[in-house]
Amino acid sequence: MSAETIRAVGGGRLDECAFKGAAGASGGAAILWDNRKWALTGQSVGSFSVSVLLTCRNSRWKWTCSCVYGPHESLWAELTAACMRWGAPWLVMGDFNVTRFIEDRNHPGPTTPAMTSFSNWIDGEALVDIPITNHEFT
Repeated sequence: MSAETIRAVGGGRLDECAFKGAAGASGGAAILWDNRKWALTGQSVGSFSVSVLLTCRNSRWKWTCSCVYGPHESLWAELTAACMRWGAPWLVMGDFNVTRFIEDRNHPGPTTPAMTSFSNWIDGEALVDIPITNHEFT
């Protein structure tokens, strides 16, 4: 991602970026941060995600952030590997192309195997699923 694009998206404060470019019909994923406050101490770019380990420049506190765009079940293993690499608190965000619960879907229908797999992965990683609000725009 160019410095110009980072400035346009980050508004001047978010001045560093890690990204996974779009490939075919799959969109890309990007994480931006303020380099004055956070140092990049690890980075992993997978097939469907980008993950970073950021360290606070003042307190040395570390955390992992992953941004995803992926419709594939192999995404779960990719993300788990990124998290296990650093063992820090973890935020996962992005477009998973699957919902966890029927009520989160725009169209009614039964629970799918992809929904069950996604839910099992969230539970297995002991993640907290933040409820969706205004879901018609996600």
